[in-house]
Amino acid sequence: LLKAKILSKGGVLDEGNELPLEIENEFLERVLKFEKAVPVPMYKYLNVDRNAFPPEKELSEEEIIGQFDRLEQLLNTHNIFIELQEGLPLRLAYKHIVEEALQEEHEFVEGFALHLDGCDGYCPGCFQADYCSVKDEIWTEEEIEKERKKNRPTSE
Repeated sequence: LLKAKILSKGGVLDEGNELPLEIENEFLERVLKFEKAVPVPMYKYLNVDRNAFPPEKELSEEEIIGQFDRLEQLLNTHNIFIELQEGLPLRLAYKHIVEEALQEEHEFVEGFALHLDGCDGYCPGCFQADYCSVKDEIWTEEEIEKERKKNRPTSE
């Protein structure tokens, strides 16, 4: 019945997969829940004020560590996991999560996890590009610099 419901909505299913019915049913139920989910800002999903975490520029290095730990614990209790680039300074990671990720809208569904990798696919504008080896496989330094120059505001 769930397969028919998904197919009637234009969904595509892999018919070559032989899963036990209970597992397939549970998976399809989750897919339908996800499809019905309404995007909400992450801070609302976490049930915190949008300004629950102070801006990074107001914090010392020691305070950044404490606030980041507090933030990570809150996220993990809601199945949200931080997976930013290795070597990224904690201050940059904290700034990104507080100023951007907490404000972004997502579909949150019980049984699903959200992985914050900070990657939007556009390396020249990425806050963690200097710590990312994947960008080197996609962009040359010259291409990145050309793209960054193109997008910089011109002074009047």
